[in-house]
Amino acid sequence: MSFGIIRVRKLKSSSAISGCEEHNARLYEENGKSRPDHIGEDRFGKTNHQEYTEGEGNMAKAVHDYIKRYKIKPRKDSVLALEYIVALSPDCKKAFESNRASADEILDHLTQYVVDKHGHEGLVSISKHFDESNPHAHIVVVPIKKKVKKWKN
Repeated sequence: MSFGIIRVRKLKSSSAISGCEEHNARLYEENGKSRPDHIGEDRFGKTNHQEYTEGEGNMAKAVHDYIKRYKIKPRKDSVLALEYIVALSPDCKKAFESNRASADEILDHLTQYVVDKHGHEGLVSISKHFDESNPHAHIVVVPIKKKVKKWKN
């Protein structure tokens, strides 16, 4: 039976966000590091990396800009962003190994689920990777929920 896999990771510091960006955008060479062994050549063409950041800068700056826009002062231990990793189940991966278009469509549906959950305004980046053993996508969002204060009279 085929199914989608969704994992979530909390990003609580600017360094965690920068490390996430380094992997998602494949910035190893730019940062003077060698590419990890588990990342091979892209099997289906170019890996997609789509940034929704505002203006120039890096992902950590974009996250802080989103937080400033909503006039939020985060606590020291606050979650600044969430990184969702959506992937295909192993049997689904085997079925679409030779057909990137179908795997891309499934990842689009899984990505849309995350975007619907958090809203488009908090979306920071989407990166689809087809150069590792399992096709997957990384979605980084700022988890801002608007609250209505209710006071008892």
